[in-house]
Amino acid sequence: MFIRRLRLFFRQIKKSKLTFFINLVGMISGLTCVLFIYLWVSDELNVDKFHEKDGQLVQIMQKQIDTDQKIVYPNQSAYLADALKEDIPEVEMAVRTINGLYKNTLSNADIALKAEGLYADHGFFDMFSFSLIQGTEKEALEGTNNMVISRDLATSLFGSVDNSIGKSISFNKDETFKVSAVFENITSASTLKFDFVLPFDVLFRHYPYLYKDWNYNYARTFVLLTPETTLQQLNTKIEKYLTTRIEDSTNLLLARPFSEGYLYGKYEDGVQTGGRIDYVRLFFVIGFFILFIACINFMNLSTAHASLRTKEIGLRKALGGKRKSLVFQFLWESTFLVSIALIVSIVLVIVLLPFFNELTNKTMVFRMTKEMVLFLIGVNLVTGLVAGMYPAFYISGFNIVQALTGKLKTTFSEFWVRKGLVVFQFSISVILIIGVLIIYKQISLMQNTNQGFDRENIVYFSLEGTLENNPKTFLEEVKNLAGVKNASIANSGFFGGHGGTSGITWEGKNEEDNTQMSYLVTDYDMIELMGMEILEGRSFSRDFGSDSTKIIFNEAAIKKMGLKDPIGAKITLWDTPMEIVGVVKNFHFESLQEELKPIFMYMQPQRLNTVMLKLEKGDLAKTIDELTRFYEKYNPGFPLEYKFLDADFQKLYKAERMVSSLSKYFAGLAIIISCLGLFGLAIFTAQRRRKEISIRKVLGQSTSQVTMMLSGEFAKLVLIAISIALPVAYLLASDWLSGFAYKIPLKIWYFFVAGFVALLVAMLTVGAQAIGAANKNPIDGLREE
Repeated sequence: MFIRRLRLFFRQIKKSKLTFFINLVGMISGLTCVLFIYLWVSDELNVDKFHEKDGQLVQIMQKQIDTDQKIVYPNQSAYLADALKEDIPEVEMAVRTINGLYKNTLSNADIALKAEGLYADHGFFDMFSFSLIQGTEKEALEGTNNMVISRDLATSLFGSVDNSIGKSISFNKDETFKVSAVFENITSASTLKFDFVLPFDVLFRHYPYLYKDWNYNYARTFVLLTPETTLQQLNTKIEKYLTTRIEDSTNLLLARPFSEGYLYGKYEDGVQTGGRIDYVRLFFVIGFFILFIACINFMNLSTAHASLRTKEIGLRKALGGKRKSLVFQFLWESTFLVSIALIVSIVLVIVLLPFFNELTNKTMVFRMTKEMVLFLIGVNLVTGLVAGMYPAFYISGFNIVQALTGKLKTTFSEFWVRKGLVVFQFSISVILIIGVLIIYKQISLMQNTNQGFDRENIVYFSLEGTLENNPKTFLEEVKNLAGVKNASIANSGFFGGHGGTSGITWEGKNEEDNTQMSYLVTDYDMIELMGMEILEGRSFSRDFGSDSTKIIFNEAAIKKMGLKDPIGAKITLWDTPMEIVGVVKNFHFESLQEELKPIFMYMQPQRLNTVMLKLEKGDLAKTIDELTRFYEKYNPGFPLEYKFLDADFQKLYKAERMVSSLSKYFAGLAIIISCLGLFGLAIFTAQRRRKEISIRKVLGQSTSQVTMMLSGEFAKLVLIAISIALPVAYLLASDWLSGFAYKIPLKIWYFFVAGFVALLVAMLTVGAQAIGAANKNPIDGLREE
């Protein structure tokens, strides 16, 4: 039976090679796209899901009730974890963590390298499934002199994992820790990234300015629920917990599953509103529609070429063949075609996966896991059934007499179904083209909008070793290097390194005002280095003596406080009197997805840990080489690891750029598949109407008139598709742009350009075939009839 069906399948290929080729290429394109999207979506959905206690693992978030909005953030007091463990019976275990504020230098003998650390409580490796390959969970973070390191770190410092336990590691050349355990390298499926872990209490030794206070939020708190406890039950108990610890507190606590933080990390006015899950859904829908477009090609071309199989159907019915058997034959053929396309698609995915990984910044691998096999089988069957269902019932329903005589009539409904499918194809293609254009314009807006400072040619690196003991001397000397324009120090690399507080008061402040302001700890010359504009007053300056009790706000903060004459005004920051000496023009220190926020800058030398240099335009590579040599001579034993501020800025829009890149390929794929189907239909139409074309030419119509007639039918379909797509695309674009505080206006030309491109490509596809048909000798067409 299988061999007989296979023979019939290849016989049909021989009869209509072009139709088979178009269907196969369309299916391969659609299935390749779906496989790539499946890999990406699976990778996204599995982030942080590998922890054995995932169902019980919860992250505590804090909701601050501001006067204008509710802000949700992940930091809390260092006291919270122990308090929850003690007061909430539903909490089985509680752990605090905080990432090191910058990379540290770890060394053993002559080997020194930079590594990223994490401070965590004793139960960290019991709560999270970061497997220990040496040492035990019980001993790993005991005391305050133990360090747990990764496999790569152990190999780099000691040559192998086996030689590392019990060995000493120099931490920033001034402190020694003993290796108590080694963990397996962190996978890409984890949002927690670190090379080593230190006991949490060591944090206060390294950063003495971090206060142990209920009002000072810097730690992240994770809890393990008892097996019978639900998330809702925990949230009910902890929501107003802070009121029992902080007098007059209006802040609330909320718990969310730890593994959901990656995909559902966006909050608006205190409510979870999405995050990366929006892009997961977007690409799932795109993959579905691209595959459906390929299925439409199969439907249209199969039904259009039904006349080639009329005698076969008539004979089989005359010999007693049942319609059920015919339907099964056609479904088998469509499924077999999909199987061939799927095999080719798998090969293409394996070959192109390195490029796709580079595009998406991932390390995905194609493996024939149980889940993958089930997915491939499911896609094969579903696609084969969807593509073949309509043609199977349509062709198998032919009347015996009509089928044997070849005189088939196309009903009005069949005619419009075919046209409707073409309209649907091009509607999706136009929507994708508009989407690509709008995403590109929005990203251009975000990258080219004036941030309020100059981020170009700014490098930064950690303040450590000799630099930490005498930063002023280093700054004075590094400024003398050729190519270094200015130098200063701060408490972060600027983007994402700002703190936040509501612990600021001013004259006339409402007692119920819990305004949250961001802040940056800076030093002299920082405002000048960043190219910020002083609107009132002055910058921090050595000419006025110590500025340790002076403070500078941005315009948004002054407006928030309602100060009419801010210069010289007295405010209180964390119970310390301060004087406003300057107001800077508003600047964006976050993504343009966020509203511009109030921020202030002040000086606190013990919190400065980052050197920032403004380099001259020109030969940056030469300047960096000179800086590296100077740094290694000035600070021996500490390798220089620097970053560019502009690179940090680009990371703010990493997800949007990835979406933009993928959308270009998917939109191009959609319109190629659609045009393949249109090309096939154009060929069929020209063949079916060859007698009509010949008569028209004999009666005096020119080649251009015949070409316009043939192309005009398809042009009408594409124009209908455009008219449907434009309002749908407008609604979808408006919804996507609503997630940005600063967004492009939806100009009408975006939509006209997309429509014109779709129409132009369609007409080029159809026009070539129409011209060929119109140029044929009319005598040949009449003789064939």
